Amino acid sequence: MHPLPCFWLKIGILLFLAGKGLHLKCEICSDMKHDCAGRAYTCLPIFDSCVTIQSEKFPAFTLNKPYHAKGKRAVTKKCIGSSLCREGLSVVNLGRRGIIATKLSCCEEEDCRMPVLPLPPINTTSNGKACPVCLSFSSTSCRSEGMVYCMGDQHYCLFIDGIASAEDSGTFATIGDPIITSYIAVRGCANQAFCDTFHEGAVHLASLTVIGSGHCELATARDAAARGHYGCCCPVLAGLLLLKVLACFLPATKI
Repeated sequence: MHPLPCFWLKIGILLFLAGKGLHLKCEICSDMKHDCAGRAYTCLPIFDSCVTIQSEKFPAFTLNKPYHAKGKRAVTKKCIGSSLCREGLSVVNLGRRGIIATKLSCCEEEDCRMPVLPLPPINTTSNGKACPVCLSFSSTSCRSEGMVYCMGDQHYCLFIDGIASAEDSGTFATIGDPIITSYIAVRGCANQAFCDTFHEGAVHLASLTVIGSGHCELATARDAAARGHYGCCCPVLAGLLLLKVLACFLPATKI
């Protein structure tokens, strides 16, 4: 669905539910650090949980090189629906763009302020499997950039096509603010925790929320993996804005 109809559908649901029940208050903030602090705001009625989304991007590793480096961090605290609160550590491997680890921590108490603990280390030992890799912020397809070698518990090839959004805290205070949206396509390696989120209708990739179609396939051995090719794309403004949101996660390479 195009972003504009999605936006008006969301507004209609919010107006319908606006007068129902009590509304949760959550701490709202975002920063490119380990933690952040902000004021508590009233959540929209469709959101019944507070969430802390931690993300860390690790550089592209040499195969079998022991984990030793800290990555670039980001944290977001906002309102969320409890159905999206899967709290396992999800990992996506984008090859030369690095590995993105994301963890959600949720609570349903008023203005709950959970301690932000460091993410666990990422296993960077090759598991002998490979997947096609590419990334686009301007289309629901992308041209394959080759193969990425999967590591640790990344036993699946990831395919995402949809709409990515950022900067939406889920509160009444920001209901009129513009939401940056763009088409997105992602291919790469992923672990089970990331793949388990698809049936809920939305997945989190760093500070982005992605809504659309997606699936995971068991990765094949490196020497048997076929090189997939996908349609090419042209840059658009929204895609460039979302790329800025992920600026600390992705190196300055041409998409």
